[in-house]
Amino acid sequence: MKTLKLLHNESMDIAELAMLAKLRGDFEESNRLFKEALKLELEAINTFEKTEISEPTYSILHRSAATLALDCNDHRKAEQIVAKALSHEPPAERTDPAICGSNILPSEPGKCNPWYTSPSTL
Repeated sequence: MKTLKLLHNESMDIAELAMLAKLRGDFEESNRLFKEALKLELEAINTFEKTEISEPTYSILHRSAATLALDCNDHRKAEQIVAKALSHEPPAERTDPAICGSNILPSEPGKCNPWYTSPSTL
């Protein structure tokens, strides 16, 4: 059984290949790779739900999966993933402006961007 981190990293590697295929104009390959990346990210979420790991991993996985669903043009799936993620209460470091520093929502000054992730978070 693959670990959560391995699944997520593999998903992100495949998503990068999908972006490269898209840049080359190979849209069929890009779509195939985005779907494969989404499948792995959803598998990572399922693996996550069987563990005791919480934030920021929960938000990272759901944000990535929703983005991949949009890359697959599956807006309904993206909406479902976001709804599930939003039903989860993020910790203070993701929502308290005194803690989140410069990760403020541009549209709502004084509020944290709960979806922001620094590159070293996962």
